[in-house]
Amino acid sequence: PFHAQKGDCSICLDGTWKFRWTPVPDERIVEFYQTDFNDKDWVGFPVPANWEVNGYGTPIYVSAGYPFKIDPPRVMGEPKVDYTTYKERNPVGQYRRSFQLPAGWEARGQTLLRFEGVMSAFYVWINGERVGYSQGSMEPSEFNITDYLKTGENQIALEVYRYSDGSYLEDQDFWRLHGLYRSVELTAIPAAHVRDWKIDPDFDATTGDATLAFVASISNADAASKAVATLYGTDGTIAWQSEQLPVNEMITTEAVIANIKPWSAEEPNLYTLDLTLYGADGTVIEVSRERIGFRHFAIENGVMKLNGKRVVFKGADRHEFDAKRGRAITRQDMIDDITFCKRHNINAIRTSHYPNQEYWYDLCDEYGIYLIDETNME
Repeated sequence: PFHAQKGDCSICLDGTWKFRWTPVPDERIVEFYQTDFNDKDWVGFPVPANWEVNGYGTPIYVSAGYPFKIDPPRVMGEPKVDYTTYKERNPVGQYRRSFQLPAGWEARGQTLLRFEGVMSAFYVWINGERVGYSQGSMEPSEFNITDYLKTGENQIALEVYRYSDGSYLEDQDFWRLHGLYRSVELTAIPAAHVRDWKIDPDFDATTGDATLAFVASISNADAASKAVATLYGTDGTIAWQSEQLPVNEMITTEAVIANIKPWSAEEPNLYTLDLTLYGADGTVIEVSRERIGFRHFAIENGVMKLNGKRVVFKGADRHEFDAKRGRAITRQDMIDDITFCKRHNINAIRTSHYPNQEYWYDLCDEYGIYLIDETNME
């Protein structure tokens, strides 16, 4: 979400954090999260980054099976002596950094702390108070930290474990690498907020008309007086706009729109859909924005068709991986991959075997890639 322009409600926490690594949990510093803890002897460590490609711990490749002793749900049993995990039983990375809240930030409403990806399980503290725990290393984790913040400088601490009981589900055949490997950010959300938004764009190849339907879930709907949905065409002009929509816990609308350019891998036409919440005085509370493509996929008589025409997947599996950075890939890495696909007539990608960074989905929409998206359960 944003207020006036994209990014004006977010603060990126990527950069250099204070860092300490231990091969076993017993060697970690238990009270490291306290605000008066002295971390001057800790190293500066980049975020996002993997431990093992930066000198901490051993990268392990496993095709199928587990690098630790199989004893579910436990991961700390004594494995064979020749296993890496015999000595590196369950490495722990401890992170610390401070951040400054801009003036007036508290007036914006609630603050969410979002981790795009942490491998594999972690606890988080704000200003010495434990906020929560999360596991699920290939999906985002989000914490409401409003009640833990203070004006000015704040401190965040993180304790990341290489293995957890969730590792039994995460048995991907790839290099096992760990740490804060995706971005971290703060987002301010106002009183009335689009919590979730499901958009269904469809296309009728026979008539050339498109349908647009969506359902939006609104937090604190009473704080907003109205909502307006606006669809911008590929040239930036308004292709459709809703009437003033009453704001309830659920906002639903459906429209038939003529003269829509359909989306396909060959012609990835994208439209921009804004949902704007307004206050009683007519000011903008929040804008949610998604880029969408109108297309209709169906299997007819055993033939896959997109927009009424037969489609053939010329695809490849893809890992999020860089030879030097491991799984902490950059946006430029993703652009390079998408460019390679288009140059070599690859029109489909399977995200083997986990959800990817959000930017990858945006690139597939923009450049025209059919995406077979997988869950974090291999």
